[in-house]
Amino acid sequence: MPAEINIIQTPVFIVIFLFLFVSLFLFTHNKGKKVSNYLLGILFLCYSLWIWDIYAIYILYDRYPSLAYIFNNLLWLIGPCTLFYTRSVIYKDFRLKGIDLFHLIPFVIATLFTIFAFHIRSTDFKRTFLEHALKDTGPLNWGSSVLIISYGFTYTIIAFKAILRYQKILSNKLSNAGSINLSWLKFMLIGYIIIFLSLVAIIGLQYLKWEGHFPIRSLYILIPVLLIFITTILFKSLKQPEIFSGISTEEIKEELKYIHSRLTKEDSGKYAEILENYMYTKKPYLEPDLSINDLAEKLNINVRIISQVINDELGSRFFDYINKYRIEEAKSLMKNPLDPKMTILEIMYDTGFNSKSSFNTAFKKFTGKTPSDYKKHFKNTSVSD
Repeated sequence: MPAEINIIQTPVFIVIFLFLFVSLFLFTHNKGKKVSNYLLGILFLCYSLWIWDIYAIYILYDRYPSLAYIFNNLLWLIGPCTLFYTRSVIYKDFRLKGIDLFHLIPFVIATLFTIFAFHIRSTDFKRTFLEHALKDTGPLNWGSSVLIISYGFTYTIIAFKAILRYQKILSNKLSNAGSINLSWLKFMLIGYIIIFLSLVAIIGLQYLKWEGHFPIRSLYILIPVLLIFITTILFKSLKQPEIFSGISTEEIKEELKYIHSRLTKEDSGKYAEILENYMYTKKPYLEPDLSINDLAEKLNINVRIISQVINDELGSRFFDYINKYRIEEAKSLMKNPLDPKMTILEIMYDTGFNSKSSFNTAFKKFTGKTPSDYKKHFKNTSVSD
């Protein structure tokens, strides 16, 4: 065993243990969406076995070369698992389908290649092959690594786009969309991107002959990144377990249908007038969980028409449209409170918000000030008058 491996040995085992621990927990966890737990469990299991594969190069494969090239192909699964997990979190009707097996084709091809190019050969051939492969810094070696990383990176970007689309649809369906926190999922995807970039850096350093033998010093970059990633995930899961209600794939189709609506400009204006009058007189925005479906039902107007009127005629999304009225109500209560001792928190709840962060964000968006700054400014203005 090279002396340098002793320096990184303990962190390597800690990272492998943590990934395996989280993976086992997810496989046996009964709460939450099972398919999401399984997909995330598979993802973390792939990471743990892949890290072990890198480490085993120095402690095992020289004596038992037949064990090499078993887990390294798991990198081809990280991208698809990331995308499937993301979809399973944001779509409540998510199910794996037969067509999803096509995403596994690169993994299957890579596995078959290693079987026929390596595993069916003699032990002497395997030893020679491994020795050459680990010292080779030619275009074929690092080029294949870049291909695998690019494959996983592409899936992560697609997953990010799915989250942005999800948030866009939510903002046009729910008045409290801001309280649906996807920071957990975004953190994971950002973590994957950083891991991929670390691998790119490692490949670049190897190609520049940072070391003559892959990848002892490479672990000095990779292991700290993975350690920070998995410990942060554990901390987040303990501090704030995430529960996602999700949206259905049908709701995505429904969101786009109104684009082809034949609603005329004149009809759109009439519906906008009806909607605005209802908002002023009935104040439905004071309901914390008001959705566009609820509003359409109250007005007895098709939800697609309401969506088109808010988007096109009034130039807003449902989330912002409702929050605009809520903020105006909050400003009114700050100027003329029902009770002189009324706090900002009480105003927040009375105007339909159920999240302090959402209230602060919306208030600053529509007024340019935080609630406390606005209240203080109004008091000072009143005194000076």
